[in-house]
Formats: sequence, C-alpha cells, structure tokens
Amino acid sequence: MDKVKLERKAYSPKEVQELLGISQSTVYRWLESGDLPAVKIGKLWRIPADALAELLNAEGGQGDD
Repeated sequence: MDKVKLERKAYSPKEVQELLGISQSTVYRWLESGDLPAVKIGKLWRIPADALAELLNAEGGQGDD
C-alpha cells in the first residue's frame, strides 16, 4: 500500500499566534471581525490553512500588533 502524506488543513488560534509572532488578542480580533475566516466548533476555533495563506498574502506577510 502506498504511503499517504497528509498536509495540515487547519490551525488553532494559538498556532497562528506563534507562527505569525502576534498577540492572542490580535488573532481573536481577526476571528471576531471576520478578517481571518475560521470555523468555530463548540468553543474551539479552527483556521483553515488556505484562509491563513490568504491573510498573509493580503497583509504582505506582516502581522500588526
């Protein structure tokens, strides 16, 4: 059987915070405003990888904190 390589599909707010080097409040502000599209499952947010890539392209790869 061939090996299947799984790619990451979604990130937690904490992972986005660490990846971008921004504050937790900035991530949650983006989530609440819709600037960073995400899915809320119960109390947990999940940010799709493509939404994160789109944000980085729109922001020029810079977090604003």
